[in-house]
Amino acid sequence: MGLSLVEDNAKVLIGDGRNTSLYYDVWVGDESIAEILEDFSLDRTLPLNGGDCMVWKPSYSGKSIVSSAKNLIRKKYAKLEGTNLLWRKAIHPALAARNWKILTGACATLDKVQSRFKIQIANKCCLCNSEEETLDHLLWHCFFAEKAWKWIADIFGVHSHLQLTTVYKAARGRSGVFKELWLLTNLVVRSELWQTRNRFVYENKKLCWIFFQKSVFNQVHDYSRRLKGFMHYSVEDLKFMEFFKLAHRLVQFHEPVECKWTVPEMDELLLCCDGAAHGNP
Repeated sequence: MGLSLVEDNAKVLIGDGRNTSLYYDVWVGDESIAEILEDFSLDRTLPLNGGDCMVWKPSYSGKSIVSSAKNLIRKKYAKLEGTNLLWRKAIHPALAARNWKILTGACATLDKVQSRFKIQIANKCCLCNSEEETLDHLLWHCFFAEKAWKWIADIFGVHSHLQLTTVYKAARGRSGVFKELWLLTNLVVRSELWQTRNRFVYENKKLCWIFFQKSVFNQVHDYSRRLKGFMHYSVEDLKFMEFFKLAHRLVQFHEPVECKWTVPEMDELLLCCDGAAHGNP
C-alpha cells in the first residue's frame, strides 16, 4: 500500500536519460517499447540537458514533504456543524470536551453497544423506561429531556435546537452576555443529561429532577466566570442574570444614529451606497 501510494504520487523528470528511458523502461503494461518492437539498437546514453530526478506531485516544489504524505493517507471526516462554538473562550475546556463527544456521537448508548459488539441486550431508555435508548432520544425526545429543555426555554424565552449553530442564531439581536450564557446553558444541559444517564446506569442513582436542576444551576454559575460579554440594561437581561445569581456586567448602550434623506431632482438618480442604507429596500 505504501509503495503504490508513492508510485501514484511521484513522477520522473527526464534529463539525460541515463537513469530513465522512455524507450527502454516500462510505462504501460508489463513490457517496454524496446521489448515490444524487439529492437535494442537505440543508444540509451544519448546526452540531453540535465540529470533525471524524481518529483513529488502533491507538493508544488516537487520535494517530498511529510505533511503532504500525511494528508494523502489520513482518513478525512465531514466537518461537523457547530464545532467552532465549543472552543470559545467563554466555554470551559472540560465542558467543551464532553460536548465534543456528544457532537461526534462518541457515547456508548445501548443501541451502539448492540451494533458494535453484536450482543443481544434489553435496549430501553433508563430515563423514561419506555423507548429504545439512542443518543438522539436521550437528549431530545425522552420526557426527562423535554422537561429540561422546556425549563430552560421558560428562563430565556428562546427554544433550543439540535444544531448548535441554530441555537446560537436564536439569540441574534440579544446582548453579548445573553448569547454567551444561552450557549453555555445549552451545553451544560446536554452534558448533564448524559451524566444523569451514566449515574443511573453505572452508579444505580435514581432520577431526581431537583438534583438535575441544582446541578445545571451550579455548573452554569461556576462556568459563567469566563463570560466577558456586555449586557443590556433591560428586564430580559436582569431576569436571567438574577436567576443564575450572576454578577452584573458592563452595560452597552445603543445610541440612535441620525440619517437624513432628501428627494432627488427630476433628472437625477439617487444611489444609496452608504452604511446606513445597507440592507434597506
